[in-house]
Amino acid sequence: MSGNRSLEIIKPLGPEQRYLRQSLIPQLLKNASRNLKFFNQVKIFESSRIFLPQKNQPLPAETRQIAGVLSIKNFTDYQLYKKLKGEIEILLNQLNIKAPLEYAKKNNQIFLKFKNNLNLGQIYLIDQKIKEKNKIRQNIIVFSLDLKILANLASEQKKYTPISLYPAIERDISFILPDKVYYQNIINKLKSRDQLINNIALIDEYYLAPDQRSLTLRITYASFEKTLTSVEAEKIEQNICSVLEKEFKAKIRR
Repeated sequence: MSGNRSLEIIKPLGPEQRYLRQSLIPQLLKNASRNLKFFNQVKIFESSRIFLPQKNQPLPAETRQIAGVLSIKNFTDYQLYKKLKGEIEILLNQLNIKAPLEYAKKNNQIFLKFKNNLNLGQIYLIDQKIKEKNKIRQNIIVFSLDLKILANLASEQKKYTPISLYPAIERDISFILPDKVYYQNIINKLKSRDQLINNIALIDEYYLAPDQRSLTLRITYASFEKTLTSVEAEKIEQNICSVLEKEFKAKIRR
């Protein structure tokens, strides 16, 4: 995650700032180690410049990255990877980046690329040696993304969604489903099934077993033509439960 050819600053402010950073991850691991002494989970990130050596060039290439770490007590590397992967895909969706992302694993790294071979960044599976060096006693995963690529692909165009003049109905649905099911796939499928589903928010998530997790979704129903009755809301909810059970093998928690 960092090399030995870092550029040395002639007059640094202190010993720890003697070299220009090639990666944000080493410092993030130190910060995670400090926080894990007091908390069971850590989710932190940093956005800053890094300086990478260039072949046959006296000065390094300067680029801006966003990097972060994720660690949750008792989570396996695979569970951490799945959760982080989902968070990155939600970020791309919020930035209105439609290009599909591909994942290629090599050793302890997972490369994130778009179909035009544009490298967005990496996910690193931290091995035991690095965890011991940073005094981290639980599994931890890190990522780094190129902010310039994100900025170039992001779209500022927003889709206007009018607000209904009629009161909305909120219902919570809790269910258990296999860990391999992607959260975003659930959201996309449910929203496509009924136009009266105005919003879906994740309000609770926890693991019951290595391959099962429980989710609670808060779903908002609203019509632009009238006030919905409890009977109409109940019908939509039954349809949602049916989709979850049949298409995602979920078990509804009554």
